[in-house]
Amino acid sequence: MLSMSTLLLAGCGDDEDSHRDGAVADAAVVGDGSPVDAGDGALPDAGPPSCDPTATAAPTKAIVVGTDFASPGTLASIDLTTRVATLNRATVGKDPIVRVFGTCVFVINRDSDSNIQVLRASDLALVKQYSTGAGSNPHDLAVVSATKAYVARYNEAALLVVQPLTGAQLGTVDLSSFDSGGPPEMESVVVVGGRALVSMERLDGTFTPAGVGMVAVIDTATDQLLDTDASTGGVQGIALDKANPFGPMRVSNGGAWVATVGDFSGSTGCLQLVTANPAAAQACLVTDMTFGGTISGVTVGGSDGFAAVALSFTQGDIVKFAVSTGATTPFGTTTFNLVDVQQAPGGALWAADRAATARGVRVFMPSGTQLTSAPIDIGKAPTTGGIAFAP
Repeated sequence: MLSMSTLLLAGCGDDEDSHRDGAVADAAVVGDGSPVDAGDGALPDAGPPSCDPTATAAPTKAIVVGTDFASPGTLASIDLTTRVATLNRATVGKDPIVRVFGTCVFVINRDSDSNIQVLRASDLALVKQYSTGAGSNPHDLAVVSATKAYVARYNEAALLVVQPLTGAQLGTVDLSSFDSGGPPEMESVVVVGGRALVSMERLDGTFTPAGVGMVAVIDTATDQLLDTDASTGGVQGIALDKANPFGPMRVSNGGAWVATVGDFSGSTGCLQLVTANPAAAQACLVTDMTFGGTISGVTVGGSDGFAAVALSFTQGDIVKFAVSTGATTPFGTTTFNLVDVQQAPGGALWAADRAATARGVRVFMPSGTQLTSAPIDIGKAPTTGGIAFAP
């Protein structure tokens, strides 16, 4: 399906440590917010911005990236209570997704940009921007600790291990055994219970699935690839039921939710839960046919989940599903083009609407009632993987 496959760009190129948002160093402040005078009339140097990817802090805002896939994208913040947006907080790549860990916002600039932007969540000041390798096309990032993160690179055969704030390369994990015809097309990486799960599309030279999707399992303490089936020769991963895992995996219910899309036809994919220990995939909970289209985004918070489902090139709905049975209830938002949905603290659903005439972010109650009378504009159309919540 073209509307979904346009999100799957494989490119080349690089952007080495560029600082594109023009952020300036912060000044020290006292409790009332006024700058501290050092006595000579000059403001003290507070040092470069920093953040803590392991900190615990309650989200107060949505971070949303938008793009037209042809020119640099934009990043906006939206207050979770007032739903007032602040635009142009940073300039990002033309194919971005966003992840939040602790007090750090990570923008993964995919395609030819091939870099990671690290922003301080409190004010979205730039901490660092670093390359993941020329033409590597990073698709996701997962933080293991304050000193280690994994980067899934679509155009490379090795998972990259980096210092999350500086980008210093600590090593790689070779995943070439999962695709004999080239890189295994890493799509997403998450950490669950001391293990990293890496979803891989495994496409051939024409971007056609060469078999079912796979999930590699890695010990985060040793960076060693784990064998999930000792009875079979070689190092085995977790085989999914369908082909072509697409979009960021989402951690919930003791594992990671993986959406497969097959050939994007709306009839060849499904949603299933993958667990890290034991390393296994549960059977498809809901198929594309039951959802009514191709899954483009998912969020799960307990007994219920919600999927953004592409019904056509220009239409996308939210479909509620029961985690225990897979029973589905469409919201019926067929006049929108919803391509992603994420559940905020408190339960509200934030959805990315790429409709040509009314693009932006819409907010719904879990019941399906819309809380926004019109989409919240973020400057450009939001995308799959483009919504996260930050302190």
